[in-house]
Amino acid sequence: MLNHWGLSLGEIETINSIFNNHDIIETNVSKTPDFASTLEIEFIKNSAEDFFGSIPMEKWSELVEITKNIKKRRGNKGLKLKITITEYLEDTIALSTQGNEKIIEQRQLQYDEVEKELLFCRKLIFLLVEKRDTDFIKGLERIEITIENLTDVLNKIVKSPPLTDEINCEPLNTDIYANQLSTFSQIHLFIFVFDRERRVWKNL
Repeated sequence: MLNHWGLSLGEIETINSIFNNHDIIETNVSKTPDFASTLEIEFIKNSAEDFFGSIPMEKWSELVEITKNIKKRRGNKGLKLKITITEYLEDTIALSTQGNEKIIEQRQLQYDEVEKELLFCRKLIFLLVEKRDTDFIKGLERIEITIENLTDVLNKIVKSPPLTDEINCEPLNTDIYANQLSTFSQIHLFIFVFDRERRVWKNL
């Protein structure tokens, strides 16, 4: 999903071209008074896949370079950037059971696929609002590091036993994660902001 305000047609087309083999939903967002432009990108992926398995590293690198250039063009007025990674589980639709064997509803879909229900389970949000180019670029580059070390990062956030099921986005103990859960859903919500002094992403 691509949401934006204040971007040129050329900038939008360049971003879209990176992900031309993905489904893209594009919308405009409201103007943010303190910034020259707003760019919000949401990636939706299967929790069983690594992020850089579903989004190749070369495409991510292209996006980073384009975003750097957009920020530089905005100067001190700044670019408000929001990167969201939403993960889902796939659940086949079971109509009934006989003993221990599930009878799965078969749809006459192309390739005779089993119909699946997507269960959204985790949302990671990176908010980057630094107006100095050096701070913005450093924060943008370090999103990649945070994603690559995500399990360790989340373990430190919750200060609990290792998240053995987290990599597969299995249901978690809602008591432990109460402060991370959206009050309106069962999606585990983690919001990160960039600490320019320590040059790391930290959870709100």
